Amino acid sequence: MQIERMLRIVFILLNRKMVTADELAAEFEVSPRTIYRDLEALCQAGIPIYTCQGRNGGIKLVENFVLNKSVLSQEEQNEILAALQGLTAIHYPQAEKVLAKLSAIFGGRAMDWITVDLSDWGPAKQETLAKLKEAIINRRLVSFTYYNSSGERTTRTVEPLQLWFKNRAWYLRAYCRNKQGQRLFKLNRIRELSLLPEGFTRQPEREAPLASDYEPRTPMTWITMKIHPSQAYRVYDE
Repeated sequence: MQIERMLRIVFILLNRKMVTADELAAEFEVSPRTIYRDLEALCQAGIPIYTCQGRNGGIKLVENFVLNKSVLSQEEQNEILAALQGLTAIHYPQAEKVLAKLSAIFGGRAMDWITVDLSDWGPAKQETLAKLKEAIINRRLVSFTYYNSSGERTTRTVEPLQLWFKNRAWYLRAYCRNKQGQRLFKLNRIRELSLLPEGFTRQPEREAPLASDYEPRTPMTWITMKIHPSQAYRVYDE
């Protein structure tokens, strides 16, 4: 835990010109004394940290200091690059730029060992995903027409919280203002999606609305079918 905190302190100092011990203590929910112990340990490890006294003083790194890439093992560097490659599959903002920068810092490039494309063959779902991504990142309400599993058509106004990809289908996790609770909406059933100007501040609840072993509420009926061998590929595809 201390090593992780110390590494995060270094990254904070790399991204900010100056920070105070109280600010770091609040960030990590520890005492300023603990922060000073971490800073002392970092100095002993060769990280050039120094403090400025006075009213506008604080903690900072020596100017032009660059973190040695050897802080991360080769395996850890590869894992970071692979994770960023995965984010590009859902068109995450800035993922490709960050991937390029870290590849340069690590002295290599991400290995193209896998290609992930979660999009459909048509543009309709991509447009829906793009709108929901924008709404989630900017914390904006959305409204849409929704068709549930009972065939009912309703108009919903929701606070979009997360996009889920589960069992070959996209879902929107959102707080539904109509139902006053968190719900999962299947993207294929969403129509007439609109971004609203109103914002929200709600965060996703810790408890997921569906467990990993989720089973549909509708009772399942098991059947046995005979399939001609020439059509076997269709069964495997489904």
